[in-house]
Amino acid sequence: MSDDLVEKVARVLAENDDHRVWHAWCSKARAALSAIEAAGFVIVPVHPTRDMSYAAPDNLDGVAVEDIYTAMLSARPRITGETT
Repeated sequence: MSDDLVEKVARVLAENDDHRVWHAWCSKARAALSAIEAAGFVIVPVHPTRDMSYAAPDNLDGVAVEDIYTAMLSARPRITGETT
């Protein structure tokens, strides 16, 4: 998990809190993200990175990697109440 992602989650958690305890929020964000991974989920970007695209097989019968990735993300499990 990236430090950038931890910081973004921590900022949301600490939004209306005393920022003098920033390290505690980063710790909580890291724990939350670790719990997500422990439950068998990962956090991925909405659009595949260059490395992700390069890791895909060369021959996909003319279908773009980005289209396959978008379709897979569209079929992801949703958070209760989340809409498309």
